[in-house]
Amino acid sequence: MEINPVVTFKHDRTVMHAKRPKVLIVGAGLGGLTLGMILQKTNIPFEIIERASEVKPLGSGIAINCTVTPAFKQCGIYDELVSISKALDTLNISNEDRGIEFVIADNEDPTKRYGSGSRLITRPKLYDLLWRQVPRERIHMSKKVLSTHQGGNGVLVRCADGSEFEGDILVGADGAYSAVRQNLYIQLKKANRLPASDALPLPFMNVCLVGQTRPLTPNEFPDLEKVKCQFYNTLSRDTPYAWMTLTTKENTVCFVVIQFLTSETSRDNDAFRNSEWGSEAAQAMCDEVRHFPIISGGGVGEKKLTLGNLFDVAPKEYMSKVMLEEKVFKTWHDCRAVLIGDGTSSSLNPSGGAGATNAIHDAIVLANYIHALPDHPIADEIEGAFKAYQEERIEWVQSAFETSQTFRNMVDKGAKARITRFVMKNLPGWIFSKFEERMLSNRPQIYFLPLDLTELTMKPAYQPSLNQNDLQHPNMNNSPKNTPPSGGEMTPRGKSVFSNIKTAARKAFRPSTKEDYSVTNAVAAFHVDQTKILNRLGRFAKDEPGIEDPQHNQGLIDGHLNSRDDVSVTSVADAAAHLAIQEIPAHSTSSSTITVTSSSGATRIVHTEAASILPATQQPHRATTLQNVAKPIFRSDLPNLGGRFHSTHQLAFAHQLLPKKSLPSPPVSGLLITAGDDVLETIFDMAEEAWIKAVAKDSIEQGRVRWLTGQVVSQFLKPHHKDAAAVAEIVVLGAVLDRNDYRSVFSSLIDQVERENLLSSNLLQGLVQLLQEAPPGYLIDDDLVRILRVLRQRLKDTYKALGDQEQAASDHIYILTTTVSRVLDTMMEGNVKGLHRTEDHQPLLDILAELKDSSDPYLMFQAAYAWQALQYIGDDESPLHAVLRFGNEVAKGALGVASVFKFDPENLFNGLQQLFQAAEQAIDVAKTAVEGAQALRSGGEGLMDSMLKGFRSGAKRAWYPALQGARVFIREGRLADFQRVVYEAPCRKQRAFQEGVCQLLGEIVMDPIWSVEIRQDAIDVLSNFYRNGAGWSPDVGVEKVILAIIRHISERAEQSVKAHAAELLAGLSSDVVNDLPRSYPLMSRLSLPATSPLLAKALKIPSEEYDIHRLRLQRLEEYHQPVYIPPHAKDDYEASDSVTCPLMDSVMEFLASDRQVFLVLGDSGAGKSTFNRYLEHVLLKAYKQGDSIPLFINLPAIEKPQKGLISEHLQTNNFLKDDIQYLKENRQFTVICDSYDESQLAINLHSTNSFNRTGQWKTKMIISCRSTYLSHDYRDRFQPQPITAHSPPSPHLLQEAVIVPFSSDQINVYVEQFVQEKEVHELFDGRPVWSAKEYLDRLRTTPNLLELVKNPFMLALSLRALPTVVRENHLMNQDGVTREKLYETFINQWLESNKRRLRFIQLTPKERETLEELLEAGFVPSAIQFLKDLAESIYREQGGNHIVQYVHKNDKETWKVKFFGPDPETKLLRDASPLTRAGVLYRFIHRSLLEYFRGFAEQDIQQFIKSRLLHHDSSGHKVYVPPRAKNNFEKSDDDTFPLMDNVKGFLQSDREVFLLLGDSGAGKTTFSRYLEHTLLQSYKPGGPIPLFIDLPMIDKPDQNLIPKHLAALYFSEYIIQEVMQDRQFILICDGYDESRLLTNLHCTNHFNLPGHCKVKMFITCSSGYLNRTYRERFQPQPIDRYSPPTGDLFQEAALTQFSKLDIQLYVKQFVSKMPPQSPTLIHSAWEVETYMENLYKIPGLMGLMSNPLLLSLGLRALPGLIDLIDPLKGSAGVVIGRLEVYNFVVTEWVERSKVRLAAIPLSEVTIVALDALLDEGFTSMVIDFQKHLARAIFLYQDGRPVVEYSHRQDKASWKVKFFGIDVETTLLREASLLVRSGNQYRFIHSTILEYFYSLSLNDSHDSDNDEEGEDEEDEE
Repeated sequence: MEINPVVTFKHDRTVMHAKRPKVLIVGAGLGGLTLGMILQKTNIPFEIIERASEVKPLGSGIAINCTVTPAFKQCGIYDELVSISKALDTLNISNEDRGIEFVIADNEDPTKRYGSGSRLITRPKLYDLLWRQVPRERIHMSKKVLSTHQGGNGVLVRCADGSEFEGDILVGADGAYSAVRQNLYIQLKKANRLPASDALPLPFMNVCLVGQTRPLTPNEFPDLEKVKCQFYNTLSRDTPYAWMTLTTKENTVCFVVIQFLTSETSRDNDAFRNSEWGSEAAQAMCDEVRHFPIISGGGVGEKKLTLGNLFDVAPKEYMSKVMLEEKVFKTWHDCRAVLIGDGTSSSLNPSGGAGATNAIHDAIVLANYIHALPDHPIADEIEGAFKAYQEERIEWVQSAFETSQTFRNMVDKGAKARITRFVMKNLPGWIFSKFEERMLSNRPQIYFLPLDLTELTMKPAYQPSLNQNDLQHPNMNNSPKNTPPSGGEMTPRGKSVFSNIKTAARKAFRPSTKEDYSVTNAVAAFHVDQTKILNRLGRFAKDEPGIEDPQHNQGLIDGHLNSRDDVSVTSVADAAAHLAIQEIPAHSTSSSTITVTSSSGATRIVHTEAASILPATQQPHRATTLQNVAKPIFRSDLPNLGGRFHSTHQLAFAHQLLPKKSLPSPPVSGLLITAGDDVLETIFDMAEEAWIKAVAKDSIEQGRVRWLTGQVVSQFLKPHHKDAAAVAEIVVLGAVLDRNDYRSVFSSLIDQVERENLLSSNLLQGLVQLLQEAPPGYLIDDDLVRILRVLRQRLKDTYKALGDQEQAASDHIYILTTTVSRVLDTMMEGNVKGLHRTEDHQPLLDILAELKDSSDPYLMFQAAYAWQALQYIGDDESPLHAVLRFGNEVAKGALGVASVFKFDPENLFNGLQQLFQAAEQAIDVAKTAVEGAQALRSGGEGLMDSMLKGFRSGAKRAWYPALQGARVFIREGRLADFQRVVYEAPCRKQRAFQEGVCQLLGEIVMDPIWSVEIRQDAIDVLSNFYRNGAGWSPDVGVEKVILAIIRHISERAEQSVKAHAAELLAGLSSDVVNDLPRSYPLMSRLSLPATSPLLAKALKIPSEEYDIHRLRLQRLEEYHQPVYIPPHAKDDYEASDSVTCPLMDSVMEFLASDRQVFLVLGDSGAGKSTFNRYLEHVLLKAYKQGDSIPLFINLPAIEKPQKGLISEHLQTNNFLKDDIQYLKENRQFTVICDSYDESQLAINLHSTNSFNRTGQWKTKMIISCRSTYLSHDYRDRFQPQPITAHSPPSPHLLQEAVIVPFSSDQINVYVEQFVQEKEVHELFDGRPVWSAKEYLDRLRTTPNLLELVKNPFMLALSLRALPTVVRENHLMNQDGVTREKLYETFINQWLESNKRRLRFIQLTPKERETLEELLEAGFVPSAIQFLKDLAESIYREQGGNHIVQYVHKNDKETWKVKFFGPDPETKLLRDASPLTRAGVLYRFIHRSLLEYFRGFAEQDIQQFIKSRLLHHDSSGHKVYVPPRAKNNFEKSDDDTFPLMDNVKGFLQSDREVFLLLGDSGAGKTTFSRYLEHTLLQSYKPGGPIPLFIDLPMIDKPDQNLIPKHLAALYFSEYIIQEVMQDRQFILICDGYDESRLLTNLHCTNHFNLPGHCKVKMFITCSSGYLNRTYRERFQPQPIDRYSPPTGDLFQEAALTQFSKLDIQLYVKQFVSKMPPQSPTLIHSAWEVETYMENLYKIPGLMGLMSNPLLLSLGLRALPGLIDLIDPLKGSAGVVIGRLEVYNFVVTEWVERSKVRLAAIPLSEVTIVALDALLDEGFTSMVIDFQKHLARAIFLYQDGRPVVEYSHRQDKASWKVKFFGIDVETTLLREASLLVRSGNQYRFIHSTILEYFYSLSLNDSHDSDNDEEGEDEEDEE
């Protein structure tokens, strides 16, 4: 049941975020932060709400004494406190002459006595210390509290920015002007529960100026040299001032100036009463006191300082002026709200230094009691904890207040102050020590943290909240017992006296063991007196009147006691017997016999007489029979659809005919009364049926009617007096209002009832009508309790003021009483519980008891009716209290109507019978009472009277629920059922029942909602009762009531009914009619209003507002986000992730500013769209007519967002063009543009749409985009552009924020909320559901998972998939959770759940048949294939644009019909899939699911890894000798190390770039490929991705290096985006020199900058390519000129040549891995020794072989050349040998190519060309081809080895000769030593290019020599 009249709580105790209560702390002051710091060390969730936008360093010094030391040590901050503070052990009281009056100082070591001495710390330092102990995400700044609401289920805080916070406990730590206290006191005052002293204004006594200087030197202020704080308090002789100076640890001087106010000066300063601490008001006071002298510690003759000297060196922002108002409040708490700090004792005087300490103590004690609460605490338990908190703290706070007053008196003016100073100055030391001991004995500790066990000479005072160690945590045996001082003999504040009683009471109220139940029985029997109670029971039973009257019965009992004092105990049975027969069950005969056994064992027979209760067939003849009809409604003519409504009555009727919206019902507590299933349906005429059918098809008209109803409500709610016409008009709509509108109207009427001095009958009747129209769940307990309290007070005041001496007064009291009755009826029907026994229940009983003695018979009945109704309203009395008042079994019988009455007559009668049978239990109760009394006879007369009165007040009578049932039947139109109750109810002969039935019939007659025929029939039934009795046997009083009602009808009803009543009266004797006191004052329904002024005003509202309203409702209904954690963000990419703020705060600040565009950036799944939708939801909820209109626009769904963005969106939502133009010209918009990246935009939407320009849309734009989609100059796409070229730039109009990953606290809160969702149970399939802690343990212990789930989408997906993944891993003995596995599990869960859903929903026969086929074939595999095909089609047909628009008429012939068409199989699979739909737009619920089904990134990466490993494995034999390297070129070749070890160290370090240098052929590429292979083999899913990048193959590698490489590997664009933002790379960049680069690739690609790729870069370069400053090309550069250098991020190494040992190892591998077909084996196989021996044959050849490439080539060439090189000697041999090696390698390559070409199948043309080449000499042709190519490369490309060739562009260039499509060219190229990648070609190694180039130069030289020789011959 809800708790507040204007707020609907989502928070409920049954669906809490966690078991522990959530605490909302309002105020981030010292007390609030201390409480937050303590709660942070528990499992209690909390949020701190602070009104300030930022932390300001205001305030002066704060003296922290030993009373907080233990708690600060427990929290681990005491040592830091000491380090930032100064010891303070002396207070100097000085005068204006700078003389010392007296000194207050510590005479003994305070450390031994109290644990520590006092410390002086500046307020900003202390604040910062506490601030850092609380997680930043727990503190919400700029949250000004507007209102607080609380009750049985939770608390709600509403802030000025529209934000709301929900919790279980509300703590007001917001200072002297506490908003929490103000809201709390307002509610208590309305309920007359606020003590008068708390309602008084705060006593305004002082003005205080505080501040501190900048850091000073000892020359400026000599006292700063002293180690301890120098504290001087100076008193003025002639002015009302005192001032203090204190030195601090930071070498600043704090100052405090106090002005003591008189009544006159208090008024002068009253303007500052409600000001906060601030510097603005300080300057005037500074000017007034700047000449006051101060003591600075200087010697004689030095300059004397004044306060002005301090003011001049004090930053103005550190100074503030504040009002001090000293008071201790009596009310600290109510229900779930509690106050601490200045909220309980406002602004203690700083002279006493108690304010901060007091707040910290409050926080410690309150935290203890909160922590001790049970799981899921109810409101009573919470309030009990708060009560204990106040009891523990109140004396100490009062003591602190008195101490503050003492210090104030000491520094004040006047005689009292002088006396105080004299006493303090001359006080004996031992007395002062006692005072100090008392003041410092309160040293509270935190009971659930390790206690401070320091042994001290002065023991701390008794702390009750430490006892909770024993009560709540019995296993904490290591905790010291908290005993009172002095060995436990003292009982501070009376706590110990009641400890045993408290324990016994707890057991009695909540028995859990057999012994506890015995305690309960004993406590109950303790209050049973043997003689008095039983005697009174006997007399009470014998003469009981028909209508209850406790006072009257008390008189009867007292009278009998006075006359029959000799009644014995044996009369108990007689008394019980009389109790049993006072009401006879319906099945009894005319005489009943009851056997009763008395307490003495004797048996007697009791004969009773009762009226005959006959079966229905034997009942007397009924003259008039009422029939069941449909529930009555007011009908009206209906307008045409879209037509104008002429009256509110017409609007109400039309609204009733609208289709009912299928919304979830609001929560309804168990009703005691519910309508049955027999309500007849309303029959409509043809015109109404036609209107109903037409409007059912027109959703626009439905929305218009609902909107217009809401607008009428809005007009009514405007702040003005509601006259009778307005009330009558609004209650006509009562039955059709939605819940929020209904509650607003109801609350408004209650407000008016509270305000009006004399309540009008129209207002009361309107309130009653609205109550009776309320659907289930619309009213909440607090509504009804609130109005009941107001009416009770009005009834009491009116009765006392007017009495019933006059007719008018009596009628007014009657109307008030009737209204009370109807409120009570509603409370009984809604099973409202929790009325306060002493404040609500009993006072109303007393008033009604007085009214039942009224001389007005009508008022007497109405009071009796209300009195009886009140018996059925539960109060807060506990079961034990009920036992104490009238015994256990009577409590059950008299108070416990346990069953719910469902109203068909049989069940109603059965329920009534329970009340009759309850009386029989009194016999056993009496017997038990006697036996108990014999054992325990105690109690006094007061207890007896209270007990008897309680029993009387609990005696329920059956006639009341019978009348309630009858009233419900009438309300539902079930008049025949009503009539049956009238004739057959067991209580039908009781006068109260008879009079109530007559009143109901009279109300039917007077209510125009019924037909004339029914109303006339009701008159006839009344007449029949009067004439025939109808089995009632009415007494004279009831007959008079019938006549009075008929008379009222004849005077007040409409003519058709009036005449019928008058005709009946005419047949009666005039004397009988005239003898009536007056007509019966029936309360009748308000007449339908003749005009509709509220509707008329609503119709003047522009139609565009309806369109906005319609869109608002649609979007609010569509919003569903069961778990939402507010994201945090940083200002931009350069900002640290540790400096963040709530994103919502930043957006709200943006909306309140002049900026125009807010850019939200974040990774995929970071929560951008979730936040955008939540933002829209918040703005829509807060929207009021005329506000900026929030629009959520999904950019991929807009066809042309660059123009007409808003217009297209509004047209899509059915706005007309004229309306759109009107909105464009007249309204402001908040445009929330989602998914800029997914729409593939590269334009500035703000500029292309001309937002905020003259005549264009006026907007605030919030736009979101993936981080990886943008380049470094991304701001140009979003920043509003200047209007003209001459306009200034406008960067100030753009604001941005980057969403940061979830923190561990956010993950914890998310999990806590997630586990409360009902759907979680489905994930465990009957297994025990994990708690939040178990979930978090799984996340933490699963490798890599905790890092992965910092992404919100991955967190949500993981939580759903993790239970299944863990279970499957356990069954399969597997470890590890991969992202791929989580997606797979999530999809399977989704599809299985929807498969079950489809099996149980309504399907067409064809769909059912299709479903069975799918189930047989495998539903889940079929759905997965469907989704894979859909994803593939989206990429193929739409380029990956994930939103698909499908209109069947237009798209039934396209690819889309396969997935979105009407085919049954398609429809079923689509409905079961993780797809979402908005109109004609479909998409996956998250983009990553599309990528998963198309081929998730990890799958692509895994495939890539496999292909690269396969490439390495298939690349032939491998010979690899690990190279060695040195740190750089300057190092000696002797100082080397294994290169791989060095690279591994780099990969494990924080460095980012590794540069590998070496000569040509030194093995850089070989090592790079080996490194790639090693990393590929060790790759783990989710780990860094190794990429080998051949730089010469990349076009412009200085930009987008990774995307270009991945695209060349056929990764999709979307997968590239995914891995770039989520993954880390190890880039192995080979061939920097061959790509002819001069740029720093790390910098130009923005690697490792925020929002860009995270990489480790390994890069190779030839040593000869670089100059002296080469490191600048590779070393990571600082982000800007202010950043530190980054040399530590760079590492390099230079390859060294192979040693002889390396060559030998290489040869060994070469020999062992040589394939059989190798051309080197043309001779017999060589062994290693043979190779080595032949290498040594050529002088210098071994040195040449130290180059790895040459070694490789040489080993292949050597066997074929051994005969050639053997006879050669010297250097010529070396040169020739080296050249021959190259000649041999090239020849072998070409020959092998020739063989290969001859063996493969070729076309006829190609075969002809190959034959021609073979004829001409294939080898020489290929070698010449390569010579010419090498020469062309040097001629045309300056030696750059890579040649790019595009036939279309280059067919006319030199390249075509070598790379064209000519057949001969193609054959020559394929046989050459060339490699190709795409359109790029190069030689396999640069040395081969140089070799062929040298051959071409030799050919040219030879050619020149030939020509010269020919010339010489010619000359000769």
